[in-house]
Amino acid sequence: MPSLCHDAGLSELQQNSPSFSSKSEIAALKSQMATASKTIEDKTSTFSIPDLRRLLFRAAAILVSSETLDNDILHHLVSIPIRAFSPRSVAAGADAWGWLVSERPSAEMALLTEVVSQWTWTIETRKGLFSTSMKWVAVEFALH
Repeated sequence: MPSLCHDAGLSELQQNSPSFSSKSEIAALKSQMATASKTIEDKTSTFSIPDLRRLLFRAAAILVSSETLDNDILHHLVSIPIRAFSPRSVAAGADAWGWLVSERPSAEMALLTEVVSQWTWTIETRKGLFSTSMKWVAVEFALH
């Protein structure tokens, strides 16, 4: 029975996958990520979640294939989904981060450092758990 996926086709795709990105490709990605970051910050972004996922995984792919980690790309890889601050954007970011670490374990410490930096941003800007607009009441600890 023929399979839906031809093994020869997959091996050919893997052989033709580039193992590096040109300087112009990296510069274009950085520019696109900076623009995305700015529009998210200004609340003028028109990015859909699939667009965001593609951008994040493209950034992760460049970080996986690069000889050295590009700190600008790593910063945007973490900050964009956190600053978009929706459950789906953070989930997309976490998927890309997990893939990055699974493919390049040496990136784990740098990634975690950036995650901590963005977590600190959520505290300073009172997002999510730290929002003053949310009234958290834990029944177990309420004074009666």
